[in-house]
Amino acid sequence: TADHKQITSIAFWPQTAYCWFELILKIVLIFGGIGAVMQYLDIKHENRVKQTMEQLIRFNSDKLLNAQLNLNSAWEPHYKIIRIINKQTVESEFVKAQIQAKLIFPVINQNKLQQDIDLLINFFENLHVCIQHSICDSEVSHDLFSGYATYFFDLHRPWIELRREVIPRYACHLQAFVRSVC
Repeated sequence: TADHKQITSIAFWPQTAYCWFELILKIVLIFGGIGAVMQYLDIKHENRVKQTMEQLIRFNSDKLLNAQLNLNSAWEPHYKIIRIINKQTVESEFVKAQIQAKLIFPVINQNKLQQDIDLLINFFENLHVCIQHSICDSEVSHDLFSGYATYFFDLHRPWIELRREVIPRYACHLQAFVRSVC
């Protein structure tokens, strides 16, 4: 048994300087490889965040900002009624949607908001695709846009559902973006 202990200790611990150098080099290479992978992942994350910040710049561009302002101006006189509708307990979501539609369709049509709604839906559709393909950062995107996207989708849901009768996948990515938040 003494010979056995001596043999195992000899095989386990390097005996020459060359063996020690080889062991240290392997350890350095392993930790270097891990460091390189971590750095690569950090750079990929930074690039996703950068792309997300570019989406924020786009969201605040003149064209989309004007669309947001037009929608806010059109809806501001109706916020009190919208809050009352949203707080009401109704027998089904279908009935609630019908009540909302009676308010929403005239406001959209009278204020000619269709193009503004389409612009914002297009933005959120592109944002969701950007997230799906890991071009944009999901967490940062949701932190920046989920509040507005949820409000926007819930407010315009009857309009979106009407448009889906003609364009079946209309605003599907917007809906997916909103649902992944909740």
